Amino acid sequence: NPAQAVRDFDLALAASLSGPLEERALFGRAANRLRAGDKAGAEGDLRRYLERHPRGRFAAEARAKLGAPE
Repeated sequence: NPAQAVRDFDLALAASLSGPLEERALFGRAANRLRAGDKAGAEGDLRRYLERHPRGRFAAEARAKLGAPE
């Protein structure tokens, strides 16, 4: 259920995660927002992800979802 996953990621991110956990939660929330049809929310998360983790594990996928160049 994407909507429930978004709520779970919201809670995780509100706990001030850092490092790999924050990276995964932010990208996971973006992916589930896309599945739930929240394109604007997903784009915001993807941009935030790239600002905080420009060379992160999901950076190439985040750029692809935004239509941004590598």
